[in-house]
Amino acid sequence: MKPPMDRKAPAIPRTKFEDELQRAARSVPAERRSAARQRGEFNAECRLGPVAYVVEIRDISSAGACLHIRQGIVPRVGQDVSLSLMDGRTIDATVSRSTDFEIGVRFREPVDISDIAHFDEMGSEFYSAVLKLQMATK
Repeated sequence: MKPPMDRKAPAIPRTKFEDELQRAARSVPAERRSAARQRGEFNAECRLGPVAYVVEIRDISSAGACLHIRQGIVPRVGQDVSLSLMDGRTIDATVSRSTDFEIGVRFREPVDISDIAHFDEMGSEFYSAVLKLQMATK
């Protein structure tokens, strides 16, 4: 004989920890980025007022970028910076996140990143741009 299907198993009471864990899971924000990122490790010049130094772009999207700062001043959240890319473009941005050696920046205007190439795809123009960048930051 089959047991009746309309009977429910008794509910197991949840612990306080399980309640807090479920509440915390609901409060985790969804992905904040508004645009797809392109990962890479290529250099750019970061300018904070009159000070310029080389940074490494870890990832970039049309809305912003993550920059690793090897040495130099680490801008604070809310400060305005400008990035000069190897292709000659300059992008104005505002720092949205800052740690000891990394910043996140939000571009003031959307940027077309479809033609940003990795250094191995840039050929001799890349090396000319690197030399120009090095000379500019000395």
